[in-house]
Amino acid sequence: MNSPDPFRLAARGEMQFALEPPGEGADFARFDFRPTGPVAPGVFSLDMEHLAGPALERWTCRSAAEPLDPCDDDTTRGVRTRDLLFIELRAAPGDDIQSAAERLYRRLFDQMASLGFTYIVKAWNHIPDINRGEGDDEVYKRFCLGRARAIDSAYGDRAMPAGTGVGFSADAGLQVQALASRDAPLYIENPRQVSAFEYPRQYGPRSPSFSRAVVAGPGRDRLFVSGTAAIVGHQSRHEDCLVSQVEETLRNWQSLFSATHRATGQQAGFDRDGTYRVYLRHARDLDPCLAALAHGSVPLEKTTVLRADICRPELLFELDGVTALDPA
Repeated sequence: MNSPDPFRLAARGEMQFALEPPGEGADFARFDFRPTGPVAPGVFSLDMEHLAGPALERWTCRSAAEPLDPCDDDTTRGVRTRDLLFIELRAAPGDDIQSAAERLYRRLFDQMASLGFTYIVKAWNHIPDINRGEGDDEVYKRFCLGRARAIDSAYGDRAMPAGTGVGFSADAGLQVQALASRDAPLYIENPRQVSAFEYPRQYGPRSPSFSRAVVAGPGRDRLFVSGTAAIVGHQSRHEDCLVSQVEETLRNWQSLFSATHRATGQQAGFDRDGTYRVYLRHARDLDPCLAALAHGSVPLEKTTVLRADICRPELLFELDGVTALDPA
């Protein structure tokens, strides 16, 4: 099965998303999905294999962002405007994942507090060797426990942000990237799914700490969708069937779009004003994945595909992204 030509042609391109209207604005942050060396201020990289789609993602806002002062240990980087903060934190390769998650999230909360930012809009967690281990010793479950301990200590009773948690090289260190704001977002849950923070005990000593989606921005007109997979209720569906998992995941997105409309009165959907990231367990599944996404009306020219492990071993595919909302 061949993937659509426009998608292949976009592979070296750049996609843009305006964090706040108007569409044309100053650079806020750029994401480089290609293997890179040292990066410039305001440019952030992901240590994942880029499989297809735009290799660069650019976020804009009304005012140019200023880089944060570098930390002494050079493990924390970020940019900010008056209303928005993006911050990246990294642990050293080989660090205990539970301790690293708690330490990085505590540092994130400290940085936010020192700069006057109160709420995480969305966090992207890139977790080395995410599926290794059995039972409560599984890396992802231990990451969730460390993150939850930091949240309990420093984030209080604030609602959970949107979030993505995917796996990458076992030789890398935990990487956390987060977008924060001064104003409280609107939190959206999916009626088709049990809220992640209410998962039963079988998924670990602490449930994953994220909401399914968040509406944020000065006009509450930007929808940040968490990493979403083929989960209905709290159970995985269509084990080992990539196309069926993509289709189930898109049904979850449509359910979130409907929930967002009910909550805000604004229309949500896949469109060319958004940016989307696919996390694919097996590179060999790229072509059927692209075909299923195109059939589901996902704009492929605004979609980057990365090789990553999903938080459950039976899951093959995950999709996250951000899109603009339109008044009804």
